[in-house]
Amino acid sequence: MFFKASKTGLTVRLMSALLAFLTLLVLFPEKALAVDTELTYSYVYDAWGTAVDIPDTYCVGAQIDTGTLDIGQLNAPSGLYVSGGRVFICDTGNNRIIELAVNEKDYTYSLKRIIGAETGAALSQPTDICLSDGLLIIADGGNNRVLILDEDLNQVREIHRPDSATVDSTVPFVPQKLSVTAGHIYIQAKSVNKGLMEFDLSGEFLGYFGASPVKFDWQDYFWKLLATDEQRAAMNSFVPTEYNNVSVDDEGFLMVSNSIFTAAELRDGSAEPVRRLNLKGTDILIENGNQRVIGDITWDYATGPSRIVDIAALDDNSYYILDSTRGRIFGYDEQGNMLCAFGGLGTRKGYFSSPSAMDNMGRDLLVLDSQSALVTVFTFTDFGKLVSAAIGNYNDGHYAESGKLWRQVLGIAGNYEMAWDGIGKVMLREGDYESALQYLKYASDEYYYSKAWKLYRKQWIEEHIWIAVVLIGALLAFIFIKKVTGSVKGRIDTYETRMESHKKL
Repeated sequence: MFFKASKTGLTVRLMSALLAFLTLLVLFPEKALAVDTELTYSYVYDAWGTAVDIPDTYCVGAQIDTGTLDIGQLNAPSGLYVSGGRVFICDTGNNRIIELAVNEKDYTYSLKRIIGAETGAALSQPTDICLSDGLLIIADGGNNRVLILDEDLNQVREIHRPDSATVDSTVPFVPQKLSVTAGHIYIQAKSVNKGLMEFDLSGEFLGYFGASPVKFDWQDYFWKLLATDEQRAAMNSFVPTEYNNVSVDDEGFLMVSNSIFTAAELRDGSAEPVRRLNLKGTDILIENGNQRVIGDITWDYATGPSRIVDIAALDDNSYYILDSTRGRIFGYDEQGNMLCAFGGLGTRKGYFSSPSAMDNMGRDLLVLDSQSALVTVFTFTDFGKLVSAAIGNYNDGHYAESGKLWRQVLGIAGNYEMAWDGIGKVMLREGDYESALQYLKYASDEYYYSKAWKLYRKQWIEEHIWIAVVLIGALLAFIFIKKVTGSVKGRIDTYETRMESHKKL
């Protein structure tokens, strides 16, 4: 009887708790969603590779929906380019480019024009566009060309496959992504693994640029020595990997990405998903010693590692990379420190179905989703503004102000290692090496901790050199006194010996 009563009472309590929980969900659904977003949307990795939740640095500021413009539904859009208040969307499946006029303050937008057959530009599967000196440069892959138009959409010239011995004549010329810097056009073409194809604005082919390092496998090489001609032909060649996108940062350097690598290559460091190329084609990307610029540093085998499909570089030398695997955006400063990671796959605002391209309008990020055909605009939160201002002040040499801002960041998010690191670097600049050591230790910044330690050691020696001088002086004085005392004692002993000898005589 007792057992039955207890069981009944337990059942009643469980039912009451469940009813109360469901009531809360009904009454406060938005609150529950907000808590979930706050805890899981943004994160960084600490020095041990553990994901740490942080306050959001970016939030959804607006969405651009071309479906409101009475121009028909976009079909597999794959390219996005922003220039001032002009936003270009490559509507690849519909063989056209949509140009929007966008208010940079409130992101209200209107259709400016459609670039396509109806305006005299017969495009076929355009995938990218950029502007340079009043010219519109379009990757018109379906027509195997780069099309250059003036602002009135008059054709200036076309760039086709170069007639060069270095270009494989059996491979179709299919430009996919392009950028312009220093008067040169850099094209990422399909099935080209020798680097970017470089042209001047007149269309002259200048060669290949910035090929990624050749991957050499001794095991494959050994088997090729033993294989027949047919077997060798079927094996992979030792060639550089193919880029999948290119953009230009604020200093005119090219940022390129590739997603052709294995998880093993990513782990052993031989894969380079992101590279920053100078005008010689040399990779000058700086990476943090603890973390590489690869997106997520942990992943499950089902989905695999991050696959970077686009890069947006801001004017404060930070940059953001777009991961198509899990629909996330990763931000880094110029030293390769991760600033934030946010986004994901889904249908809620701030998530994507199939992100395909990204660009920036000032420090706002615009992301194109090829499946939903929406452009999501991400703007700084108050926390993000603090982080950006702290980095900007440090880069501009305003170290004291940067330190104050980093302390505010630390007051909001005590687990944000970048704040500890920022304060430590400021103290290092200001000569407070002892305090810098503490902050850099918390930030696990081995490089700057080592610099702070060397400077602290030098400073300590300089400040305490008098102790060494006193000790050395005391030692020298002791030696001198001992020597003088010994000499005097020796003379006395000699005199006494002589006197004894004289008495005996």
